[in-house]
Amino acid sequence: MMSIFRLLSFLLRLSKEVPFSRLRMAFIAAAGIISGLASTAMIALITQILTQQGSRTRLLIGLFITLCLVLPVFRFISQMVLIDLTQKGLLAFRLRLARNILAAPMGHMETDGPHRLLARLTNDIGVIVEAMSTIPILVMHVTVVVSCLIYLGWLSWVVLLEIAGFIVLGVVTY
Repeated sequence: MMSIFRLLSFLLRLSKEVPFSRLRMAFIAAAGIISGLASTAMIALITQILTQQGSRTRLLIGLFITLCLVLPVFRFISQMVLIDLTQKGLLAFRLRLARNILAAPMGHMETDGPHRLLARLTNDIGVIVEAMSTIPILVMHVTVVVSCLIYLGWLSWVVLLEIAGFIVLGVVTY
């Protein structure tokens, strides 16, 4: 868990070069949270529609259709902003690295060799930007898991405790 926080702080330090990157990441995370909550709400709504009969069914079906629209819209918006942020981050990081390579003393570049410099320009930056792009997706999936566990606890706290036991067992054995 500590390594995730170190990764987040490292990525936030790197993202200073991209304009409005922190605001964009917060927006992407918020859209991911909304999408995750909408997924859980859809599960709860389907259960409610299947178990209930009467006049409220039309209202629930209308809410279901609304969720069917909200879910892909927020995922699409989140992905579009994420792609834009990733591309701008990739450009900024490569420019920064190229400036640092050009400013480095010749002795350092000769000891590192051209193969290491090329690897830094091509592979390392891509890995950093890829890690930056997985954070909002991680937020969305954590939101889905936590909200589903809350819904499960609302339905049956005994089943929630059993599932929590299996989760702990799975984490420990992994």
